[in-house]
Amino acid sequence: MTNKPKTIKNLSKFEDWTSIDIIKKLGVQKLKEPSPILEKLLNLSGEISPIWSAPIEIQRLSIADNYSFWNETELMNKFISLVMLSISFDHLYYRLYHERWLEAKVKEYLVHGFTDGMLAAGGENPEQPYFFFHEYKKIKGTNADPEGQVLISMIAASELNVKKMPIYGCYVIGKYWCFLVYHENSYSVSTGFDCSNKEELTQIWLILDHINKIVAQKVSEEYNIPIDKL
Repeated sequence: MTNKPKTIKNLSKFEDWTSIDIIKKLGVQKLKEPSPILEKLLNLSGEISPIWSAPIEIQRLSIADNYSFWNETELMNKFISLVMLSISFDHLYYRLYHERWLEAKVKEYLVHGFTDGMLAAGGENPEQPYFFFHEYKKIKGTNADPEGQVLISMIAASELNVKKMPIYGCYVIGKYWCFLVYHENSYSVSTGFDCSNKEELTQIWLILDHINKIVAQKVSEEYNIPIDKL
């Protein structure tokens, strides 16, 4: 029997990184428990904005029935886009960018790629990234490592960040949403929130809304602009 040749990774590309690569090649530590920063995100209380609660509830019932066979485009168009639209991510001085290029030197690796979603300060182009939303994957038939892919983009952003502040991330596989925080060469990741569950979907929304507020505060401080003027 002939052995199948190994696929050679191109570690200059975000898409070829796995979480194991990041731990072994970059010396990044994965924390066994949520960091205090992530723990705060996971224990928020509140409700989805009343303006958006009804349409989000309709799509929650839809994803509960259809998530197992929706492809990436269907998952994005039928559910994720509505949730993201319900958060006021787009402002004059920061916004959610899609399919934008990011590159940075991380140790000996010049890494680069297009990010699915990047919340960053900037105008026509992103300047300072704070949060990455990544990997709109269907639940079956995927070989990629979404944790590794979103994490390498977060680390790249941290290398571009002069003050080395925490970088936030999220990836989606089918109906499950996982949140990450990378800071000071370590990261932690949540368990998956099931967006077909009403209580867990509320928690997803609260986390996204809170990250948006964190970014607004950071942009206000960095650019010396009042929050109500962003």
